[in-house]
Amino acid sequence: MVDVFDPQTMSAGEKVIAWQRALHYGIGLGGGYKFLVFVSGVIIPVFAVTGFLMWWIKRRNRRAGERAKQAILHGAGQAAE
Repeated sequence: MVDVFDPQTMSAGEKVIAWQRALHYGIGLGGGYKFLVFVSGVIIPVFAVTGFLMWWIKRRNRRAGERAKQAILHGAGQAAE
């Protein structure tokens, strides 16, 4: 059995739900819309991963800089003795 939905007989709420369903499933909107939905879904985890990597690299570089500074200060203290 196939359901036929006539927009002329629908209430305002039913029309909104029909539009939401069509947008959700990408009915009649083509491959460009489906690609846009795919990209918008993938970009959130990509931002999370790249954000973590940027934080980790910055943290690693900051610690390496602190170690280099301590080595310089320690070496200068031995040279004065």
